[in-house]
Amino acid sequence: MRLNFQYSKKGLILNIGSFAGSVPSPMLATYSGTKAFLSTFSSALGEEVSQHNVTVEHVNTYFVVSVILLCNSRSNY
Repeated sequence: MRLNFQYSKKGLILNIGSFAGSVPSPMLATYSGTKAFLSTFSSALGEEVSQHNVTVEHVNTYFVVSVILLCNSRSNY
């Protein structure tokens, strides 16, 4: 992975996750699984790039009504 922060000598990678990665979400297993992965990936990536003065932040949003939830009539949300 090549980071292109050479001019500023520092950087920030901001990953937007979801609370759905922290709790089981029936009928949304793939969505929940990828959000859980993003949390762990952000932590690991942060360790890898910290030596280059790059910070990785992972922000979880709470529940947001979106098309994925509206299309799933069996969802608990």
